[in-house]
Amino acid sequence: MRARFSSESLCTLDLVWRPYGRASDHKFLFREFSRLAISIRTADQRDHAQYKDWLTERVRIEAGEPPIYTALEADCDNEVRRAWGLDREMVQISRRHRLTMNVCRHAAMHYDTKAA
Repeated sequence: MRARFSSESLCTLDLVWRPYGRASDHKFLFREFSRLAISIRTADQRDHAQYKDWLTERVRIEAGEPPIYTALEADCDNEVRRAWGLDREMVQISRRHRLTMNVCRHAAMHYDTKAA
């Protein structure tokens, strides 16, 4: 009974979270950005019109990116600030958001910096 419950739970988690789909999305985006980089590096001429085309292509690729995990981004930003010695400007993240930052997007959240 326990094994059946575990396998059903894992299957449900896989359907809801779908890690294989996310990996596939990132692989596709990496391939698209790599093609754009190759196009830029191998261009014979680099004029304003060509730059405009590359910019348009970059925006088209970015439009296909999944939305960011806002709390996770804020936590990564804190790590960079800590490494640079900017501890006074750290972003405040609530405990609930810290616990769920790898799973929930918290898309509408705004995080304030600590008061100096």
